[in-house]
Amino acid sequence: MDAIMRNTGCQFIQVSAIPTADRHRLPKTVESQGVTKKGESVIQALRPVYPIARILALPDNDEKFAWRNWKTMSCLFLLAWGLFLSLVTIIKVSGESFSYSAVGQITFYCIVTVYLTLFLKLSTEWPDLMEEWLEVEQQMVGMPGAVRASRKIRVIFLSIFIYAIVEHILCQVYNLERARICNENGFVERFFLESYDNVFRHVRFSMWLGFLLATMNFFLTLVWTFTDIFLICVCVALSVRFEQLKTSLKRIIGQASLSKY
Repeated sequence: MDAIMRNTGCQFIQVSAIPTADRHRLPKTVESQGVTKKGESVIQALRPVYPIARILALPDNDEKFAWRNWKTMSCLFLLAWGLFLSLVTIIKVSGESFSYSAVGQITFYCIVTVYLTLFLKLSTEWPDLMEEWLEVEQQMVGMPGAVRASRKIRVIFLSIFIYAIVEHILCQVYNLERARICNENGFVERFFLESYDNVFRHVRFSMWLGFLLATMNFFLTLVWTFTDIFLICVCVALSVRFEQLKTSLKRIIGQASLSKY
């Protein structure tokens, strides 16, 4: 994901991981199309779900996956919380009658846990994938029909990400207001008890645990949103290259037709 945001749409590669001695071998068109570091500050919050060490690799080091770095540890921490919340929600649902809210909870936590597991697996294979993608980029950089999709990718990323955060905040504000109307004294406690009854039916309520659960729920919501953004941005990057290939093939077919006459 860092590669998508850093490069200008179609440049879904990690040029920073290429040794300095080899960078002059890249076609100049690659740099002219804008291999920049724009978007790094925006993507910082999403890096825990994409645990690759040395994302800004030194010239003499390639990207690699590492278990002992803060991004991997953060991903494993969120994964542990996802497993825990999935388990307690399954226990809650198994002892109750059917309800849409319970099904929604178990679906959310289980799917987010699967997302984190898949992203962790993808991260172990990411350097090889980027190496293959770089080879394709170098071969296609001189082909006609190159398109800069950086603005489209940034708009997609920012709009979906911001909308998801706003939606989550408004939902929590609504639940807080509903709890306040029901019980103005201690409405925060009531809010936590209703929102995370799958946990507090097993442990004694405490305010710090309520805030911790709310924080973890927020980060898991970001993971859910990030997965959609990641897939959309990869599709945009691929569509740009397929469009370029289509343009090149049309030009070749047109030249072949003219040569017959």
